Amino acid sequence: MINPAGDSKVVGRRLADGYERAETFKFAERLQQSIQSNLSDIKVVLTRAPGEEIVPLQNASFANRLNVDLFLSIHIYHDEDLEKPKVSLIQLIFNKLSDFTRRSDGNSSVFVPVAKAHQKNIYRTKDIVNSMHSMLSRSDYQKIIDLDEVLNIPFKPLIGITAPAIGIEIGLKNDSQWELCIEPIMESLKKIIEW
Repeated sequence: MINPAGDSKVVGRRLADGYERAETFKFAERLQQSIQSNLSDIKVVLTRAPGEEIVPLQNASFANRLNVDLFLSIHIYHDEDLEKPKVSLIQLIFNKLSDFTRRSDGNSSVFVPVAKAHQKNIYRTKDIVNSMHSMLSRSDYQKIIDLDEVLNIPFKPLIGITAPAIGIEIGLKNDSQWELCIEPIMESLKKIIEW
């Protein structure tokens, strides 16, 4: 499942020529097409269509009902000082010590508070984030993107999701630079999906 940031009421951050919601939607559609054309047995669902409003925790409920294998939340911001796109991978962590010391018992019928839903797959999420980061660190990709360290932070778009959930934030000088990120991100996902 891919979540392009923004909706009909939330335009998101101002970019060089437009707004975050439009560019994240274009990015999400292109990534969806790339995944489905490279991995024909994979179905990719977007969390919204243009003009649709998203209410709080709607995406978490949608992802959990569909029992998705992976949830990606795409975010884009403008930075005039960047020469090439800057990619940050984000894992939801509220308190690093307690998040990584509690383990789920695997019983899906147990009530889990929304702020702890991510703990069900926290180790799988960590493995996926590290694998993606390793793949994006390749020298051929570093020629076209800058890669930030993995961020372990409380990240609202990932709250309530039980599947492995990752935020991808991309800094751009020019709005269309996100196109440079499609192949590296697709290849990092391909490795995980085939894993």
